[in-house]
Formats: sequence, structure tokens, C-alpha cells
Amino acid sequence: MYRYNIYIFLFTLLLLFNHIPTSSSQCIETPLFGKTHNKDCPSVADSLKNPLNKITDSLVDDGNSGGGMIKIMFTCDKNAKPELCNKADIAFNNAAKIVENTFDLKVPVIVNASFVNLCDVFTVCVAGQPQPLGAAAPSRYLPIKDSDGATRLFPQALVKQLQLFQHPEFAPTDILAGFNSNSDVFWFRGDPPIGKDQVDFEIVLVHEFLHGLGFLTSWDDYFNKNASSLTPTPSFVFSNPEDGEDVKKGSIAFTGFQEYALDKFLVLTKDNSSLTLITNQLNQFTSLNTTFPDEKAFLAAFTKSPQYELTKEMFQNAITRGTVAIRLADGENALLETSLVPYKPGSTFSHVDFNAFANSTDFLMRFKAPRQVTLDNLTSINGNDPNYTNPIGPKTISILQSLGYVVKPNAGTFKISDQTSNQNLTAPAQNSTTTNSLKSDQQVNNAFATTTKTLSQSLLLPFLVAILILF
Repeated sequence: MYRYNIYIFLFTLLLLFNHIPTSSSQCIETPLFGKTHNKDCPSVADSLKNPLNKITDSLVDDGNSGGGMIKIMFTCDKNAKPELCNKADIAFNNAAKIVENTFDLKVPVIVNASFVNLCDVFTVCVAGQPQPLGAAAPSRYLPIKDSDGATRLFPQALVKQLQLFQHPEFAPTDILAGFNSNSDVFWFRGDPPIGKDQVDFEIVLVHEFLHGLGFLTSWDDYFNKNASSLTPTPSFVFSNPEDGEDVKKGSIAFTGFQEYALDKFLVLTKDNSSLTLITNQLNQFTSLNTTFPDEKAFLAAFTKSPQYELTKEMFQNAITRGTVAIRLADGENALLETSLVPYKPGSTFSHVDFNAFANSTDFLMRFKAPRQVTLDNLTSINGNDPNYTNPIGPKTISILQSLGYVVKPNAGTFKISDQTSNQNLTAPAQNSTTTNSLKSDQQVNNAFATTTKTLSQSLLLPFLVAILILF
């Protein structure tokens, strides 16, 4: 027993010291719809007198939250019926229960959750095209030195769980989540039997919460209006960072292409080679911190470089099924979605392969939401396995575990209906609010404050956010 405890102690130390905050202080803030922006994040030290959850304590009254490790700051459309807001509020809290009964969260995760008309509030919907059901993303990515020595962008919720002694400064909330109150496809607990064109709102929420925890890749086309090349997130330091959200004036320093935490586990299936090797080759384009007169000068130089050919190859991988996967801890590959033609940012790469995971316990992280099925009747879509009742499948859990989340025992047998009482279906959570605006201390990362930019307005294109669509 003594030797076993020593091993556990050493493993914990290894986990802590392998994730070291980088000296860089450039974080990335991520609106749900619109363009990301860099933010200076000074390194801060945590101590017993300055706990990691100090922000949590200032935003949420833990006495009214039921002791959960996911804190929902809920905002509902002012024009929505109170009964609808109440149902959405309950669904948010039930989805939170699923996640916190799957993962052993060490520090509370704060979710800025909104149930509003997406097309009127902060995005533009195209007539005749499917409306997004919703989206979620980390509110902030922080640069952290990973166990392989590479500096990657970690979602804030994950950095909190690592409980580092020193880390870049946190944002007030960890996850941004917005969902469409104007959609008639959502089915809520307590509604009549689900229709053939409806989707269980709680399934949508759990899917998007996992994106907020870090189930996202950085690979996207950040340079072209019509996608034709893929890179990880390009990182810059601007000489005039306050010029605004459009193309900035003045010189820029290129600080490299940066991966997200999940990208560490991405491989090409033809030889199981890591995509990090490609990232390293892309970063040979020029020395880090090379200064360019402006964004256009950088783009002109990069597109003429031999490294740019790699970005075209990656784009072809993104539209060819079976080319890219997540390497699981057991050595198995989980195929990512690379079959969509034309390429769909937010769907390609940041979801598992739609066909490979159909009729399986890992159906949840496909890019389309399943219709006419509820969380209480998962066996019709989870491979008819009555013993697996958690909508978060075992491979999905393994992926989040590889990122650094701790898994609870018997996570696969958790069932939300076992935790739901009649009172839950009629009474909103005490720590939620129903209002058309957030309190001032919540507005720092409010996605509603952003505006959608066209692809030609900036070198840095709208940020990749995983969007779930119902067809």
C-alpha cells in the first residue's frame, strides 16, 4: 500500500510539473460568433490565501448552487415565455449533472449560458440554410507548456483542473454557451413525446459542454475566404493592439502557429504520425518573433513559402474521409470528421466521424444531432447497449481523460433520469437568472457583445467554434 501511495504521489507531481505556464502572456479570447482577439494575461500565482476558485466565489453563491462543480449563469431571451425559459434552465442544470458525474472536477467550472434568438442577437443566418442549434467554446485559451515541451493553448476550464501553482490570468467565466430559443426542434423534459424532427435539448447541451471543456482542434483556414489551406492558430504580437478588430495598422511579430491541447493527440491514419510534426514544419517558415510591416506582408510571405504547400495537403486531408484521427491512450484511433465536402469550419476536425460512430455509445460528438430520441432512451442510438446509460461514450471520455480530466468510477452507468425529481421539472435552479442582459461582472466574455466579421475584413478569420446542426 505504501509503494502504491508513492506511485500516486509521483504521478501527481509529474502531471503538475509537466504543464508549466509559458513565459508568453498572450491569451486568446473566443466569442461564439465572430473574431477572436489576443489579450495580455499576466502570470499569476495561486496560494491558499488566493485560491483557484476565487473568481467562482465572486460570481456564484455556492450556498444556492446545490454543491455542483459546474456553475450555470443562465440568461434567457426576454421575449421567450417563462415556461420555456424554465425548461431551458432545468436542461442546463441536468446537462451539468451529466458532465460533473462523469468527470471528477477539482475546481468549479463557470458556464455563461444563454438561451436566445441566435440570429437576432449575435450572428447572421442565411435564408434557406439550417440555423445553428447552438454553440459553446472556452471563454479563454491560455498558453501552457505541455509534457512534450510544446507550448499549446489550453482551455481555461482544463487549466483550472490542473491546479498549477502559476498560470496566466483567468477570465471571469470558463465556457461560453449560446443556444437558439427561436428553434422549434428542441424537446424538453416534461414535453409531450418527442417528435420525429425534434432533438433532446439536453443532448445538445452535453455535446456543446464538451467542446467548452476542450474537445476542439485549432486546425482551420485562417487566411482564405474560400477555404483551401489549413494551419493551427497563427499567433501574432501587434505593435498597435488597440487599433480595433479589423486589420490593424503597424508592424506585427509572428510568434508561431499554436496548437490546442487536443491537437497533441491528432495523427494521420496512413502512418499514425503526429500532426504536431506538421505544425513544427510550418513553424520553420520563419524565425519566431519575425517582424512584418503588416498582416498583408506576412500573408504574402507565407503563401510563397514551401511550408504553404503543407497547408494545402492538410486541406485535402480535411475533405477526405478516414485521414485524421485522435490517438487514444490504448493505441486505438478515433476517426475525426473529414468527409464533409465542401469543408465546413466548426464541423470538420472538431467532431468524430459521423458514420464510424453511428449506432455506438460514442454517438454524442458527431456533428449532427440525433432526432426523435431522448437521454432516457439512449439504447436506440448507442448500439443497443442497455448497460451504458451515459450519453458521453467511453472513447469520448478517454479523449477528455487524455487532456487531463479525471474520470469518476462507473461513469458509464450514470443516468440523468435517476437524478431527476418532479420538482426539478417545475422549479428553476436557484443560482440561475432569467433576464435579457447579464450582470456587469458577467459581461467581460459575453458573446452577445461581439459582431460577426466577413472573411475579408481581417487576416485572422472568424474563430473556429464547433457548431451543432440539425438536418
